[in-house]
Amino acid sequence: MPASSGVLSKGDTVNLDMENKDTREYISATGKVKWLKTLDRNAPLDEEVGIEFTSIQPTDIDKLLKNNT
Repeated sequence: MPASSGVLSKGDTVNLDMENKDTREYISATGKVKWLKTLDRNAPLDEEVGIEFTSIQPTDIDKLLKNNT
């Protein structure tokens, strides 16, 4: 897996604003890039990125898990 891309590098800190598809609420979190993977198919972005959350409200974790299980 690559250690960096044109935009992100492994270890970068990112601020995330994620929309809950069911409730349309936004969830904010901070995370660290753990891995990057180049995709083998055409996509708007050519990489997947693994994020480790470093800061997220416990109630927001519950919202994400409830609606994505």
